[in-house]
Amino acid sequence: MTRVVIIGSGAVAEALCVGLAERVIAVVARNESRGRELAALCGAEWSAECIPVADLYLISVSDRAIGEVSESWQFPEDAVVAHTAGCPTLDTLSERIRHRAVFYPMQTFTRGRRVDWREIPIFVEGATEHALKVVQGLACEISEHVEQADSTRRSRLHLGATWVCNFVNMMFVAGSRAADTELTTYRPLVEECVRKAMTLGPQNCQTGVAIRGDVEMQQRHAQMLHDVTPEFEELYKQISKTIWETLRKI
Repeated sequence: MTRVVIIGSGAVAEALCVGLAERVIAVVARNESRGRELAALCGAEWSAECIPVADLYLISVSDRAIGEVSESWQFPEDAVVAHTAGCPTLDTLSERIRHRAVFYPMQTFTRGRRVDWREIPIFVEGATEHALKVVQGLACEISEHVEQADSTRRSRLHLGATWVCNFVNMMFVAGSRAADTELTTYRPLVEECVRKAMTLGPQNCQTGVAIRGDVEMQQRHAQMLHDVTPEFEELYKQISKTIWETLRKI
């Protein structure tokens, strides 16, 4: 069984500790309380100053810190060292590391919330055949959706994920604030919207005043936003314009 060390203490590191629980031998984190918390999740040890010997080291820190973290530790020469981010390239890892790799689970992670790893797409890349074999093998053990993806492919996937997840979540914030209601009010609407997009294709099921070119209703909406939540008024206008220009001919 692949021996794994998790470096980091954020939401992704927590999810990895749970998903790879039987394989994690240590959690390396500067924050002692958080590090011990994550280590307890997988029955592993915590360390702040040393790197235990392992087969695979997963660096799960902010994108900006990947290079610094990978440079600051002395990893075993034959070990695989991978980061778990979408956009940073393979070369973000220190060039001193021979078996560099990427292990990117494309999912939104939140502390304390559990996910089904079997359903999460994991995109992998390796600088050497050995590195690729290790990360791909581990990914296939926990997920049914594993794909090799180079830096260009991963970056585009990450960009798309920003639109369909992060931006969509912001739309939930905007909608509930504009209506001064809980998001649960829109549960049936949201669920059907997602079902249609996944089965029919989002370009084939756009509805609403923008796609109809109902300028009068758009003006009324904009005025309501101006009076209640003005920070979303320009966003509403721009999205409406984009819907009309992009989808009206489809």
